[in-house]
Amino acid sequence: MRIDMLHRDGEPTAVLSRIAVDADRRGQGLADTAMTELTGWADSHGITLALTASGDFGASPRRLRDWYGRHGFVPNRGTDHRVTESMVRPHPEERPAPPAARPATAAESEAALLAELDTKVADGRMSAAEADAIRAMLT
Repeated sequence: MRIDMLHRDGEPTAVLSRIAVDADRRGQGLADTAMTELTGWADSHGITLALTASGDFGASPRRLRDWYGRHGFVPNRGTDHRVTESMVRPHPEERPAPPAARPATAAESEAALLAELDTKVADGRMSAAEADAIRAMLT
């Protein structure tokens, strides 16, 4: 396995230029393990990771983008001006907060409950009479 990375002490960004696993060792999770270790290191040191997924070493750029996405990389659409690479993984302090979940409305909750009743009747976990009794309580 080979990982090439450029990081200068004191800089908030490290650029990954290559992650390569020998052909006879692929499919064993080595790259996932290495990326988990690398992202953990970056997070603990407040470092943003950057890279450009390319097919230069034989992999599909689309598959690479999906793989990097599973490790927290997002497209760099000009949002991180420190780097020119196409994907970045901001350190935790720079990551946007996930959107707050909107509470379900009463109608959505009722629709979900009715769908669950139908599922339970269909797979035999509840009788139609029991489901009808619950439906009657809702109206």
